[in-house]
Amino acid sequence: MNRDKDFVIAEKFGNTDLAELPKIKNLVLEKRNRRMKFDLSNGVTLIVPADSIQGLQKASDSDLTDIELWDEGLMIYWKRLDVAFQTSSLLLGVFGTKQWMKRMQAENNKIEPNVIKKQNKKVA
Repeated sequence: MNRDKDFVIAEKFGNTDLAELPKIKNLVLEKRNRRMKFDLSNGVTLIVPADSIQGLQKASDSDLTDIELWDEGLMIYWKRLDVAFQTSSLLLGVFGTKQWMKRMQAENNKIEPNVIKKQNKKVA
């Protein structure tokens, strides 16, 4: 087995996979409602409330827009907050640690019954 050849082949496949992943191209903050619009390389726009992402709850508008895109947009880093996320995690709806996500889910479940009642309301 030729390790050098195997490495070159593996690197080629890895680079191809990375090239196909969606990357963040731009971030716009909707100040009115603190929602972040992530424009992705595949043409999709992901909109996420800033307060849903762990570490961004008390951030100022300028903190939320002071970012660096790492690895050609595969990661986003909020410099002043020292918070980083993978683009793929955001796309999967993973906005923090398991504990953070459980807390967010519990908070959302408190709201959900009212939303369901409104959706099931009959229209005459």
